[in-house]
Amino acid sequence: QAATPAVRTVTIENIGTATLGITDATITGVDADLFTLSSTFPGSGTVSVGGTYNIDVEFRPTIETPSGTPSVASLDLVTDAVSGGLIAIPLSGFGIDRHIDLDPDVLDFGEVYRNPGTPPTMTFAIENNGMARLAVTMVVEGGVAPEAFAVVGEPPSLVDGLGSEAVTVAFSPPSASSVPFEATLLVYNDDDDAPMASLSLTGR
Repeated sequence: QAATPAVRTVTIENIGTATLGITDATITGVDADLFTLSSTFPGSGTVSVGGTYNIDVEFRPTIETPSGTPSVASLDLVTDAVSGGLIAIPLSGFGIDRHIDLDPDVLDFGEVYRNPGTPPTMTFAIENNGMARLAVTMVVEGGVAPEAFAVVGEPPSLVDGLGSEAVTVAFSPPSASSVPFEATLLVYNDDDDAPMASLSLTGR
């Protein structure tokens, strides 16, 4: 899916000896509803001899499409060219999305001496199994003692398509306890299917 449409420019060049008139431009085909002409296109135009004329076409997919199955349509231009008045320009595109996964989804620090001088750390990965870039923010909250856990360093804010970013978490129990310290690391993101992924944190 695209928050903003992808735009490609079709350039028409007049290699003839007379002014070329473009009287109409329409999009047809199986997936014509996914492609639109830019709002700047006036509906018709002329191209001087040796000149060019640009038409912007926008592609706004509504679903994620398999890599081997593009959305297809045709940009049909009606002109007064002697060599042929109708020009059909193939259009195609793929809808991409972002898919978050946390690996692992639980960090168990085991037993740690209270207020350690050097808190132990563990690492998990934010994986993006989609082709679109994933934006993330994270916060530790909930549980018995969320203040005992902290993200180390500057966490990633973006994960590239089919990419992965490592995040390190430190555990520093403030006191001895017979019950585990527990918290949840929430990873907010722009994956429409899972806008809030969570990671369980525990330790003694």
